[in-house]
Amino acid sequence: MKARVVITGLGPIAPCGIGKERFWAGIRSCKSFVKKLESFDVCDLDVRFKDVSDFQSQMVGMIDEFDKHAYGLSLQQLRRMDRFAQFAFVGSKLAIEDAQLRFDELDRDRIGVCVGNAIAGAKRMNEEFEVLTELGKQQLSPLHAHPSLYMSSVPHVANVEIASHYKLHGPCTCISTGCTSGIDSVGYAKDLIENGLVDVMIAGSVDAAISPATLASFDVAGALAKRNHEPDRASRPFDAERNGFVLAEGGGLMVLESLEHALKRKATIYGEVLGFGTCMNSFHMTSLQKEGEDLARAMEISIEKSNIKHEDIGYINAHGSSTPQNDSCETGAYKRVFGDLAYKIPISSTKSVVGHSMGGASSMEVVVCVLAIYDDYLPPTINYEVPDAYCDLDYIPNIGREARFDVALTTASGFSGIHSSMVLCRYKG
Repeated sequence: MKARVVITGLGPIAPCGIGKERFWAGIRSCKSFVKKLESFDVCDLDVRFKDVSDFQSQMVGMIDEFDKHAYGLSLQQLRRMDRFAQFAFVGSKLAIEDAQLRFDELDRDRIGVCVGNAIAGAKRMNEEFEVLTELGKQQLSPLHAHPSLYMSSVPHVANVEIASHYKLHGPCTCISTGCTSGIDSVGYAKDLIENGLVDVMIAGSVDAAISPATLASFDVAGALAKRNHEPDRASRPFDAERNGFVLAEGGGLMVLESLEHALKRKATIYGEVLGFGTCMNSFHMTSLQKEGEDLARAMEISIEKSNIKHEDIGYINAHGSSTPQNDSCETGAYKRVFGDLAYKIPISSTKSVVGHSMGGASSMEVVVCVLAIYDDYLPPTINYEVPDAYCDLDYIPNIGREARFDVALTTASGFSGIHSSMVLCRYKG
């Protein structure tokens, strides 16, 4: 018999707050944490890329309260780790503390790490280029590049830093599948535990992609929101006036373990991971199929693997990126999967509160689902003001609701056509 997989530690890191309590208070505040971008900090040095005015989109979901030293990062770690890896390290620390894991009492050979991302160390690469070339004015000299440049920029550096720090000897894997990286990483961790290969996994995803190069990449593609005059109203999933997503940073780290292992050490159990589904549409790098049939397939897989009925689902945390195409296609996918029932299931996109942290978004939203079940609360889609005829479901507009429910579904869609879905539920013994 396969092991049941539960979540016992939460380490979210987001514009609305770092750590379980502050993060959830921010989500429940029903207000936006998106702000106007003033400049790009570079490498903790007094060097800034100041000309933001050329960008069509000048808003971001930035984590302002991140005090690197207060979270125990050494000067050596700060210099060799990109911001995304720093976030991952701190998120793992918070999740481990929340789970009250005592590694000296556990078998480290059966504890692994899987932290995903979409952008990895692009920020550090951008920063290093600007420093070495005096903001592009000088010839780049590789002789002056920092020795840790390569290791600080590769996608798996966060996994290595976490595993090495805690001396964990199990699987150390990085999954980089764009915006689905978080769900995919948690799904991979679930499979390892379920099949008895490990007892515990530190899993999730993060990204910290707010840099000139990254912002320009999405800006030129026309994917970003352009409501620069009122950034707090820019991320507006499912609203008829949505015109793009808001680039953000952050993610969510979790401790997952087998139910048997969790009960043995008398851990607090926030919820159970029931099913995971993922698929590829092989259709287009950025476009989606009109009726959402690809995302629908991922949802059907996750529901089937969960051994539940469609009517058991009491809440959906949507990908809800706030782009015209995604939100209408996603709405079509819900109608395809649930039929008339789609109109009765509360749905929300918490990207309306914190923006879109790319590879970190979907694991952050797994944390949202777990806390929503644990706290009997349905988080809202804020900035929902003008109904869209193509998006006509219950998106929990603007104000959250107190409600008890047992099963949540979360979805993610990424550039290149990858779609993933996960079902989580209340632990009932």
